[in-house]
Amino acid sequence: MKMSKSKTCKSILLAAFILGAGCKERYIPKEIATNYSYLVVDGFLNAGNDTTTITLTRSKTLEDKNSFYPELSAQVRVEEEGSGNMFTLDEIGNGKYQVPLLPLNPSRKYRLNIRISNGGVYQSDFVVVKNSPPIDSISWDQNEEGVTIYANTHDPQDSSRYYRFEYTETWEHHAEYSALYDYKNGAVVYIADPDSNHYKCWTTQRSTDILLASTARLDKDVLYKFPLRKILRNAEEISVKYSTIVTQYVLTEDGYQYWNLLKKNTEELGSIFGPQPSQQTGNIHCISNPEEPVMGYLSATTGLKKRIYINNNEVLPWQYPRNCQTITVDAIPDSIQWYFGMLGYSPIDSVTAPPGKKYNASQKPCVYCTFTGGTTTKPSFWP
Repeated sequence: MKMSKSKTCKSILLAAFILGAGCKERYIPKEIATNYSYLVVDGFLNAGNDTTTITLTRSKTLEDKNSFYPELSAQVRVEEEGSGNMFTLDEIGNGKYQVPLLPLNPSRKYRLNIRISNGGVYQSDFVVVKNSPPIDSISWDQNEEGVTIYANTHDPQDSSRYYRFEYTETWEHHAEYSALYDYKNGAVVYIADPDSNHYKCWTTQRSTDILLASTARLDKDVLYKFPLRKILRNAEEISVKYSTIVTQYVLTEDGYQYWNLLKKNTEELGSIFGPQPSQQTGNIHCISNPEEPVMGYLSATTGLKKRIYINNNEVLPWQYPRNCQTITVDAIPDSIQWYFGMLGYSPIDSVTAPPGKKYNASQKPCVYCTFTGGTTTKPSFWP
């Protein structure tokens, strides 16, 4: 039986497709696959009455699942220009190096000197000391979408102009049910200490976005209602009480440009109309190998802080949805083992109804606030 020309062509194309699919290899660009391991320097010289912390880590490939490669056993010192004064930072672990107070002179410049364990030497440019004006206020307002938090500041001398902000937020959150019982070692036990029932928790997290503001094009060095954080309506953060402490830094123009470029390269890429990736050049250099890139930018500035609190009753109606439901479990060994041991329910309280004693129970995230993150340890600053 003869095959038509059309069917023959279709058969050849199908065979070619199958063979091609079987020979496909995963393409990994060189930039992703190459194991670059460059020094990353994070931190600033604190010119105020606070600790200076410099964190040293190593860069990684995009496919690397490990999140953190700390640079250990390094020597980190701050050098004062013209005087030869050196201030040593102590290693405290996990790639962090600290000194409690740096006696920085606003009329002098300073730089960072780093020697790592393999002998590599790194050095920053000398930088000027920038003093931040006080934060006027941290304000917030509410609309149908949620709550937006703002920073307000000004410099009467009109000499700051370039700002960077960070915040650390903490919120109290509760489980849906306050349990009088717990399931331990195969048995239901009464909770004698109310503070140990995992009903009340606090979660803390730091800002991750690069928050920059500039008044360079304004007549006055005034920053009003600069948006820091948007909390969506009914989010857990304000289900009970929320607090954020905002830190304000003043940058040089070069420092601002560095952070602005970093923001574009990390937060604003991805669309055809977005900025194109650019070479990131900081003010820290490898002295022992000038061809080796170094990631980071050193600034010397005061980090001034201000904290606010927002209570749930200030943003009503605001109700965090949990979708929790209760079941009743007979207080007999088989039921207790099945529901609490096998299915993972947690007892809440007990009731007595025919034919006998029963436990009210729910899923663990509804009884243990720690299941949604956080700790039962109350922060020292919490009212």
